[in-house]
Amino acid sequence: MIQQDISFQGQNGETYSGTLRVPREDAKYPVVLICHGFLENKDVGLIADIANGLSYYGFVTFRFDFTNEGDVSKAGEEEMTLTEQTEAIRDAVEFLKTIPQVDTRKMILLGHDLGGVACLLTDHEEVDGTVLLNVRVDTKAFIMSFINEYDLKEWLKTGWTTINDVNLHKDFYKDMVKYNVIDEIKDDKEPILIIHGT
Repeated sequence: MIQQDISFQGQNGETYSGTLRVPREDAKYPVVLICHGFLENKDVGLIADIANGLSYYGFVTFRFDFTNEGDVSKAGEEEMTLTEQTEAIRDAVEFLKTIPQVDTRKMILLGHDLGGVACLLTDHEEVDGTVLLNVRVDTKAFIMSFINEYDLKEWLKTGWTTINDVNLHKDFYKDMVKYNVIDEIKDDKEPILIIHGT
C-alpha cells in the first residue's frame, strides 16, 4: 500500500491538500474521490476510515480538504461556497487523471453530508457513479438545522454568523439556497448509491 500527502492546484489558483492511497504502484485501479462534510476536513475519522478501507479492496482513494487550511476552525473565517466546492471537486477529478495508477474509466464520487451535495452538483460527464453518506439535499433546511430564523436575519444583516466556532459569510448561505438539488440532478444518468440512517 502506498500513501502520499499530496497537493494540487485548482483552476482558479487555489492549492488543495489531500491524501492519496494506491494499492500497488504497478497496476491501474478504479478511483474513489472522497469529499468530507460541513465544517470537517479530510482527516475526520469516518472519511479517513473509508479511504483506508476501500484501498484494501482494490481502489485508489483520494480525500482532500475543501479549504486551503484544512482545519476550518483554525482558519477562523470560512468563505468557501457550495459552488466553489463543486469547482474543487472538478479540479480534483482533473488531478486524478494525472495519477498513473488511476483507471480514468472508473471514477466514483463519495460525499458525506454537504460534501455529498457538492458531489451531486458537480458535472458528471467523467464520473461513473456517486455514493452519498447522510446527505440532505434541501439546502435551506440543512442550514436551518444549525440556526433559527432570528439568527438568519442577523446573518444576512451583519454579513457573518458563527456555527460550531467557525465564522461563515452570508454569501455561503446565499449560494447554498440558490440550488434546487433534485432539479439539478433529475436528468443525470449515472447511478447513485444512497446510504442514510433513519
